[in-house]
Amino acid sequence: MLFNFRDYFAVLITFISATISQAVDWDQLKQEIRKFRTDFQVPGCAVVVVDRQQTKFQFFDGKRDSTSSVDSQTLFPLASCSKGFTSALLASFVEQGKCDWNDPVVKHYPKFTLSDPITTKLVTIRDLLSHRTGVGSYDLLWYYENCAHDELFKRMSRLPMHSSDFRSRMQYQSTMYTLAGEIAGACDQTTWAESLQTHLLQPLGMKNTYTLPPTRENYSKRAVGHYLRNDKLETATDYPFSQPDAAGSIHSTIEDAAKWLRFHLNFGKHQQQQIVASKELKETHSPQITIPVNDDVTVLAPETNLMSYAMGWVTQDYRGHQLVSHAGVIDGFRIHWTFLPKDGLGFAIFANLHETRMNLALAYHLVDRLLDLPPRAWGKHFLEYEQKIADEQAIKQLRMKKFRRQDVRPTLELAAYCGSYHHPSLGVFTIEVAQQHLIMRRNSLKIPLQHHGGDIFQVQESQVRTLSHELLLFVVEKNKCQSFRIAGWQFDKKK
Repeated sequence: MLFNFRDYFAVLITFISATISQAVDWDQLKQEIRKFRTDFQVPGCAVVVVDRQQTKFQFFDGKRDSTSSVDSQTLFPLASCSKGFTSALLASFVEQGKCDWNDPVVKHYPKFTLSDPITTKLVTIRDLLSHRTGVGSYDLLWYYENCAHDELFKRMSRLPMHSSDFRSRMQYQSTMYTLAGEIAGACDQTTWAESLQTHLLQPLGMKNTYTLPPTRENYSKRAVGHYLRNDKLETATDYPFSQPDAAGSIHSTIEDAAKWLRFHLNFGKHQQQQIVASKELKETHSPQITIPVNDDVTVLAPETNLMSYAMGWVTQDYRGHQLVSHAGVIDGFRIHWTFLPKDGLGFAIFANLHETRMNLALAYHLVDRLLDLPPRAWGKHFLEYEQKIADEQAIKQLRMKKFRRQDVRPTLELAAYCGSYHHPSLGVFTIEVAQQHLIMRRNSLKIPLQHHGGDIFQVQESQVRTLSHELLLFVVEKNKCQSFRIAGWQFDKKK
């Protein structure tokens, strides 16, 4: 009888997974998760742990809204964790020969242009998915915008870029994933949303996963997001996705997350059916561009030596093990999932608190517990980190307050600043007066402004991280407001 290496390793992997699972005190783990949630003041969370065969552990703690508890059917927005679905969908089309990772984007979307014409011709599907196109983040390009995707791509073509950054630097760029979704739809002669449903969600049995926010029939199942401001919880408004977006519009449950993780742990197979070719799915997990492990990264990943972005995933080492993970943040929520391909384990953590570090702290804690590694006080580490960030922000605000000159009145009456202000790439903001104060508005997004002195106003606490506490300068000429400048951008007033 011939020795079959494939069967041997299959048995070995199953044995290792079972040994790890049996070593965990699941009841004790529930208490540890509850402590993480309360310490980080997260209203509610859902956690699932899987191996290649089954769900090993589920736990729900806290509230999804003011009255109901989180459960297996609670819908959370996945935000940027949607990106892994888009890369997996494209992997299936690479397998079918409908596209190739190294196809130029212009082959599938001829209207694609960047501000650098040479880079325009060279950018590939792989570049889009690994954030290495040379275009920076520019979240204002898409945040609270409801224009057609073609219009977003047209605006993106006007963004400044450095051609030297192309394929040499990872710059997180969500709109490139929106474009990747358009390419996926084109490959299948349909839309990204319909293609995703046909090729991934239905075959995987992910019946409670959607490409848009909850509709009337499942609205009551949705989790409500929260902000933590001045040590008090505030309810967040649901982010208004107006159309399916391959960069971040998927909503799902922790039960469906378990199916998604097992799909990756089994390298594209679900219940004996190969949904996506193993070779191509593994390519989405493979390093594509280095993420420098500098001081900013080290504080978030102190046990990591090497980190890279793959395609819809981050891959890193952790105490001698490979982690493949991704996080997602949208108004009031933070999502995190991780799988360890060589150890055959994965888990997801859903939380309804904006930008909480609980997910990352708990993720490292789960890896330690599941693999029986030496414990580390991850909760303490990240709580101290959050406090350090808060202290630095408070010091910055005190310095800005010191130079505030509210006694210097604005040049014009507040109403004279009102109107629509346009940037060729970042779109339109409207300035309005509300209760004798100015506000910036984009669709349903409202950002309060506080008078700082003269024609300078300060953005107050806002979910728009790039604008929070920034100074906004109105440019007044000939007794008329011509434009405003903020964070290095100039928005011109529409005539």
